[in-house]
This record gives sequence, structure tokens and C-alpha cells, in this order.
Amino acid sequence: MATLLGILGAPTREKSIAYSLLGRALRAAERLGVGTDIEILESDFNAHAVGERMVKANGLIIATPVHWFNVSTLIKRFLDEVFWELDGEPYPLEGKPLGIIATCNEDGANQAIASIAMPANHVGLYVPPFGTLIHNIAMPGHGEDGWQDDPEFIGRVIATHARQKRIRVA
Repeated sequence: MATLLGILGAPTREKSIAYSLLGRALRAAERLGVGTDIEILESDFNAHAVGERMVKANGLIIATPVHWFNVSTLIKRFLDEVFWELDGEPYPLEGKPLGIIATCNEDGANQAIASIAMPANHVGLYVPPFGTLIHNIAMPGHGEDGWQDDPEFIGRVIATHARQKRIRVA
């Protein structure tokens, strides 16, 4: 069975909007028969252990609040330490899909998503079409036709890609 690992980088943990949206995305994946698990990053997380969980999963969804127009400090440290450890041949994450959820009060979510997507691409992950979600609470209705309030869609997209054969270049 394919599995997705959700990674939460919110210092307020279960109280955060990012946690709620990530949970909704993972439950949508479960409804498609994909197993899910969640890694809630804390300040003392073990980069090696998180990396091992990522390698075992068939796909990932990272959720972060926006802090000062970028990712949370937990996600920044995660990117620096975990991706550094997983960078290099044989690229154990190559061909795995990645979904990204960024929550904000006003602005900065695009920058946060790019700050995750670019290093993720460097270690072999790919963000499929419709694989990102910006949840801006200052935007009435959360976007055109409520599309920013549908984390279930990202869960379905990443689950669908995770069930497919991994794409490898080398």
C-alpha cells in the first residue's frame, strides 16, 4: 500500500490552521486507500529519523504557517538539515510527489512555497500540478470559488501520484 507522510512545521502544533489543513489532506488520501502518518516537528527533532521516514513514504505533504513572508523556523531547519542529509546520489527521494500547504494572515505564502519547492526539487521531489495550497485567512472566501479552502484536493492529488510508479531519471 502506498503511504503519505505529512510534515507539520507549526510551533503551535495542533492549534495551528496548518495542522487542521494537513489533517484534512491526509484524511482525503486515506479515503483513496493510501496510508498516512504525520511528523510534527519540534525544536529538538532528529533530522536522520525524519529523513528515514521520508524515504519510506511514497509521497509527502509539508504544511507551514508563514512567518515574516517565509516558512516557519521549524521548516527552515528541516530543509537545511534533512534535505542536506538526503542530497546526493542515489537521491532516495527522487520521483516522489510533494504537496505544500502554506497558511498566512496576509501575504508571503508564495515565497514560503518557493522556499520549500526549490530545495525539494534539488533532492528529487516533484510538486505535481495543483500540488500547492495557499490558505490566506485575510482573503474573504479564501479565493475564487473557495479553492483555497480545499486541502482535500491536495490530499487526493498527492495520493494519486504516490500510488503511481516512481519517476526516476538516472
